[in-house]
Amino acid sequence: MAFPAFRLSRRGAVLWIRQGIARAEKVQDEMQFELVSLNTVMNPDPKLGGLSFAEGERDIPFAIRRIYYIFQAEKGAHRGFHAHKKNWQLLFCPYGAIDIILFDGEESCTVSLDEPSKGLILYPGLWREMVWKKDDSVLCVAASEYYDPDEYIRDYDEYLQYVKQKKGGIRE
Repeated sequence: MAFPAFRLSRRGAVLWIRQGIARAEKVQDEMQFELVSLNTVMNPDPKLGGLSFAEGERDIPFAIRRIYYIFQAEKGAHRGFHAHKKNWQLLFCPYGAIDIILFDGEESCTVSLDEPSKGLILYPGLWREMVWKKDDSVLCVAASEYYDPDEYIRDYDEYLQYVKQKKGGIRE
């Protein structure tokens, strides 16, 4: 069953609902990310649980070139502290709870990944930090690009300069 597309505004965010997939996307010219509800199917037998999935170039706006996951981190662990120049990513937490703190050079916000069916699509150019809210939470990432250390911005001051250059229309 296909659903019509709806656009709902709430506190600077836009909610799109299309084909049964819910998406919350920040308005253009603001922080670029989408909070998505992954396709989820529950087994009629509750003992058998559910299945959540996303398909590249269908449910997410990029082809998947790399998948990785972070596990066995303790509650309170902080990771990330970087941005990507080209890489789009889908982040999801199939087990536990992880806060994703995003910064675009001007404003920050926190998104909690605390349900297996909740995903976060990060556009290139966002600084991120991940904070483990529960022991042994698992963070899975589907990325649009192969690993390239030159594509990362790992120094915060360099990131601020990168954002300033982008806003000024200066390209690398």
